[in-house]
Amino acid sequence: MNLLKKIFSNDGEPSEKQILRALKQVKNDNSQGEYYLPDVIPIFIAEGKKVSAVKTENFNETRGINNVEQLREAETILNTRRSIKKS
Repeated sequence: MNLLKKIFSNDGEPSEKQILRALKQVKNDNSQGEYYLPDVIPIFIAEGKKVSAVKTENFNETRGINNVEQLREAETILNTRRSIKKS
C-alpha cells in the first residue's frame, strides 16, 4: 500500500503518524513559498529519531517536478503506467 495513502487512512502505524506530525511542522518560508518534503529530515534528527537513505530501483518513483517540462515528463510516465495497467 502507498505510504501516503496509509498515513491519511487514519489507521497508520506509529512511525507513519510521526511522519504526518512532522509534515505539519514543515514551513514554506522560502523564496518560492513552497513546502519541501526533505525538511522533515532535520525535524526527525532534532527529535533524536533514526534517519536513513534508501536507494530506489526506479528514478521515476522519486523524480522531482520543478518546471513545465518535468511535469510533462511525469504525465507521460503516469499515462504509460495507466496504459500498461489496462492491458
